[in-house]
Amino acid sequence: MLLEGNRGAQRRARFQDLLQLIELDQTSVRKIPVAWDFGSDAHGILHPWGYQMKGSLRIATQPDGNNVLAWSTTVIAGEDDQLLIGLDNPVPTPQGVRFDIAATRFDGWVEVMLYDDLGRAWTWGEGRLRARTGLLLTFDLPFSGFVAADESGETLDPTTAHRLILRDVTAFHGDVGGEHELLFDDFKIY
Repeated sequence: MLLEGNRGAQRRARFQDLLQLIELDQTSVRKIPVAWDFGSDAHGILHPWGYQMKGSLRIATQPDGNNVLAWSTTVIAGEDDQLLIGLDNPVPTPQGVRFDIAATRFDGWVEVMLYDDLGRAWTWGEGRLRARTGLLLTFDLPFSGFVAADESGETLDPTTAHRLILRDVTAFHGDVGGEHELLFDDFKIY
């Protein structure tokens, strides 16, 4: 039956949506804290199917022997790329996210967003994060520092956090383009 759903463009899109929802359900965070050091493929970070043509995720071993999550993407003017992490009523309530990030070819920019269970969006209040070329930086983002994307002034109730989105928005920052890679390490939701 699932194979039948993969015929025709519109059906294929619905089929891909269903498969992604299944994968998201299987990988969603349910217990806090959760930490991923990328020593294996066991992590809950997904590259949504609608962005698959932009790049991919893989575990990469660095020269020092440390493993990182490598997000390869293509920077195209006016287009973003995204990573997705599901939050399925985690216990206890999550309070923030912390990770290390670096860029490999040119500086990158990442927008961190949260969506609540009603679909409302929240962005990191201090703006987009700059991933430096060749320099692994640690970012600690308490959920109390997220603001409503619609500028309504509402505050995020962390008990309603449903999705964490990492958007590569490098294409909106200067004259850069082409193949790009962001490296993540020591990713923790606490």
